[in-house]
Amino acid sequence: MPRWLWWAPLAALTCLSAALLFRLGWIAATLEQGDVIARYAALYLQEAGTGAKPTDCAAYPAPDWPGIWIVVRCKPMGETGVSEGVYYVNRFGGRVAAPLPVAGASPFPELEPDT
Repeated sequence: MPRWLWWAPLAALTCLSAALLFRLGWIAATLEQGDVIARYAALYLQEAGTGAKPTDCAAYPAPDWPGIWIVVRCKPMGETGVSEGVYYVNRFGGRVAAPLPVAGASPFPELEPDT
């Protein structure tokens, strides 16, 4: 058996890994916050049903939570009967599970009253 044939699986694995890492880097480099907000606002419209509007959604960065890039929060202003949606998004645009709250801290500090 030729010696190069022994190294062929390693070369194939290296090429596949390089292609996957390039793809992930490309997604991270070209994904913009506006695209993420629009995507999750459309998801909110599907989940909430009638009465929901894309303008119900806003986003803010989440630097204190590891693995979460931004939080998209959709809540109608002054309307009843429309559900609220909170979406935690990682750097690749994927939805992740809600982080565990820190004891004594609000998951939405911007909504806490100033004291």
